[in-house]
Amino acid sequence: MSPAPGWKRLLRLPLRTKRSLEGALDDEFAFHLAMREDKLRRTGLTPEAAHRQALARFGDTVHIREECLAIDTQYAREMQLMDWLQSVLADLRYAGRTLRRAPLFTAVATLTIALGIGATSAVFSLVDGILLRPLPFPHPEQLVRVMQSYPEKGLEMWTLSQPNAAIYADRARSFARFAAFFWRTPTIGGAERPEQVTATQVTSQFFDVLGVSPMLGRTFRPEEDAPNQNHVVILSYGFWQSHFGGDPRVLGKPVVVDGHPSPLV
Repeated sequence: MSPAPGWKRLLRLPLRTKRSLEGALDDEFAFHLAMREDKLRRTGLTPEAAHRQALARFGDTVHIREECLAIDTQYAREMQLMDWLQSVLADLRYAGRTLRRAPLFTAVATLTIALGIGATSAVFSLVDGILLRPLPFPHPEQLVRVMQSYPEKGLEMWTLSQPNAAIYADRARSFARFAAFFWRTPTIGGAERPEQVTATQVTSQFFDVLGVSPMLGRTFRPEEDAPNQNHVVILSYGFWQSHFGGDPRVLGKPVVVDGHPSPLV
């Protein structure tokens, strides 16, 4: 019975080490040097002269030794790679034969692996976007999101109401700046071509908190936080490109948002 592929890999592990190779090279050099000295002594030279001439004719033994070690190291790497590739091919052939004998198991295993890879990729993308990759703003480590809880209603996390956000902004002393934002889905356009979009309603310090500024126009002013004064709009870059073709002359033009004309600033 032939051993399994894993045992083949184990039995192919190289037993020769660099130290044993260096010892073998030293023995080989010593043997050839002794043979050359003996030949020179038979021509009538003294042992000292024979030794000097043998060294001179033999060449730089240190350089030759290093070249031999480099050649053997490269050869060992190539042989290990070939052994590894052969082992992988043997494992794949063995796995293929095993899976062909059990098609139902093969289908279940393939589906399980596909689901596992998909779930792992999705979880990693989520963790990478939320935890690993820094936010695309200056000093992201200083940004803090404040949430409140309502345990009486079973709500562990609850967004701040607009009055609570105003209280935090006026009384909080642990923050350099404080801004609030609320997700909305308003309808833009008139009665002819209404369109529901995703928008964010923010307070005036929103852009200062993030440390960013718009490409065109201005940010919101503090007086625009007051009721009936907040009907002004800043476009995202994508919305500006898709709905206005990137035209810089849109500033000042009105956009109907939930039935109210709102100027683009």
